[in-house]
Amino acid sequence: MTSDFSNKQGKLPSRSGYQKTMHQGPAQPRTSSSVTRGEEVGVHSRSMERGGSINSQHLTIGSSTNESENEVLLVRTRKTAQKTKENDRPADQEESFSLSGALLAHLPSFMASRSSAMSNDSRTHKENRRPSTEEQSPQQMQSDKHRGERIQSAKQNAICMSRESLDGIVNGIDKHHAARQDKLERQVRDLQHHNDNSKDLLGKLQAQNKQLESEKQELEFEKQAIEEKHNTFILKQQEMTFSHMPSSRWAPVEDSKVMEDLDRLKRDMRSWAKKVSANDMDAVLKSLDNRQLAALRNALENVVVFEHGELPQGLSSRKLTALLLSALLAHDIYTTIVRDPFFFLGTVDLGGRFEKTLFRQGLEETCKRGLASDEEDTHVWRSHTLRLFLPPVETGTSEGGKELHAETEYMIGNAAYKQAWIFLHSAAKYLIDDDQLRDKIFPIYREAAMVSYNLWTRRTKLVCYTLHDDTGSRPLFHPNSKDMIAHSSVDYESHADQLEGRAISIILHPCLKVYGTDDGKDYHQGRVWAPAEVWLDSRKPSAE
Repeated sequence: MTSDFSNKQGKLPSRSGYQKTMHQGPAQPRTSSSVTRGEEVGVHSRSMERGGSINSQHLTIGSSTNESENEVLLVRTRKTAQKTKENDRPADQEESFSLSGALLAHLPSFMASRSSAMSNDSRTHKENRRPSTEEQSPQQMQSDKHRGERIQSAKQNAICMSRESLDGIVNGIDKHHAARQDKLERQVRDLQHHNDNSKDLLGKLQAQNKQLESEKQELEFEKQAIEEKHNTFILKQQEMTFSHMPSSRWAPVEDSKVMEDLDRLKRDMRSWAKKVSANDMDAVLKSLDNRQLAALRNALENVVVFEHGELPQGLSSRKLTALLLSALLAHDIYTTIVRDPFFFLGTVDLGGRFEKTLFRQGLEETCKRGLASDEEDTHVWRSHTLRLFLPPVETGTSEGGKELHAETEYMIGNAAYKQAWIFLHSAAKYLIDDDQLRDKIFPIYREAAMVSYNLWTRRTKLVCYTLHDDTGSRPLFHPNSKDMIAHSSVDYESHADQLEGRAISIILHPCLKVYGTDDGKDYHQGRVWAPAEVWLDSRKPSAE
């Protein structure tokens, strides 16, 4: 042991040699050329001329220097990777790693393997760092040679491992980039395909839009053509309608207007009867002789149903006279003027007996025969005939037309006047007490004559129903019928049966119905223009 220690001390380098070694300069950081230096150290260690102790000491210092260089290199590499990571952001945020990250991840293993190799080299040299003589034995030289070869082999293995590790990193990065490139290329192809499809769809839509525009234009042309045809048809129809329409003078009025005129005529007749009638019916009857009573009875039978030869009971003597006079007046106007379309042609006085003129009789006979043959044409003929008798006086009316118009108006007024005079001299005169108001009846007859003439110029047919014209038997009361209304003095609502089916005693106003249309059609359909006004005794209880 002492001998070995002495030998070790004897083999220490001299001061001048140590200083020579120290003056060679500070150790430079080992980079990639550190491997070459290691090889040179190994070669020098095998040299017998320089001595084993110097080589061992140099290896120790080299090993320590290499470890320091490795630590510095590791720190610098980490800082560089950190700066690279901060400054260079990846283009794809979803990328799992970068080149700097990969190098940083594998650098510790690389440095560890390199440090391991250098540590092994250092340990090997430490083991061989023992005192030797100036001349070594062949066995020792052979052992040093084997050690140097092992060190060289370890270094080469470390270099190969580092290269393989770097190659693996580079290959991984290349594969990742290739995968990303393939993905991007697929996305580009998909976008290009989508773009191509969009272009195709756009082209189809544009073509369809052009087709729709063309169809729209064709439809517009068809619409214009149809509108032109429609307008032409409407114009022709209007021309035909206007050509067949009567003048404004003969244009038919609404039913409501006709009913209003007839109702006004009814009020005028009742008002006149109230003003001129006697106050007491009993006094009137007592003042008449048998001939006068018989004449009055015959006249009243047209509107009154006598019971056992007596007038109906239930009316006061004061009201009865006015009601009977109003009933006689309405009956006379409707049966002599309203019912007959040719009333204006007048009558002839034959010794106190009035007969219709021959012309009037001829027209009535023609109308009668025509109704039996063709009702529609007959009513059209009658309507046109009456219009010809009273042509409208307009700017273009001829003198002959004006003369005919004036003559017809005179005949209408004259017929109304004659009929009013006849009524005033009939048995109805026994019910009149005020002679001063007698003349007020003439305007009523004239109004009735004009209303009648205008109604008969229409193509509708008028039918007047009186006491004996309904069914040939005594008429019955029906409160819900449109053909009749009860007089205000009839209290039928107080009866349980509302006097349904009760016999009527007095027809105060006839019923006027109209049949057909203004076009000369549907003469089987009728409607009421003036309902009959009836009276019956409501004092009697209803039949149980």
